[in-house]
Amino acid sequence: MKKEEDVEIEFEDETVEEILLEGDDNVSNLIVRDDFRVSVDDSYGVNVCVGSHRYDVVNISKGGVAIRLSKGEKPFAMGEVLSPIELALPDRVLTLRGKVCYVSYDGQECPICGLSFAELDEESALQILEFYQYLRKEMFSKS
Repeated sequence: MKKEEDVEIEFEDETVEEILLEGDDNVSNLIVRDDFRVSVDDSYGVNVCVGSHRYDVVNISKGGVAIRLSKGEKPFAMGEVLSPIELALPDRVLTLRGKVCYVSYDGQECPICGLSFAELDEESALQILEFYQYLRKEMFSKS
């Protein structure tokens, strides 16, 4: 009988450790999110302005937001830094920098772009955290 420390997980003849060391592109599905995301419904009026375009916020975390673009609109490029962006929370507007960290599509084929906050100052981080904690408390109190 094998001991637990003798068991290795293998992917196509490679161990997890070998894949991680080699930096294989296929490892992306093994990466775990840094922050828990909370959905933001339209009733809060939370949005992000990039230039003259205003986008609804789909979800928010301590480290970023996901925004919904219009169907057929070209998504931002992965790694692109958007600066400045304005994050409108219910009672304040924050001017920030966002880096595109993922692009996906919703059920209506609208692009969803995940933005991680870049170079976040302490005051803005605190204000985002307060709103995030409020939403999280609301979400868990409904269950």
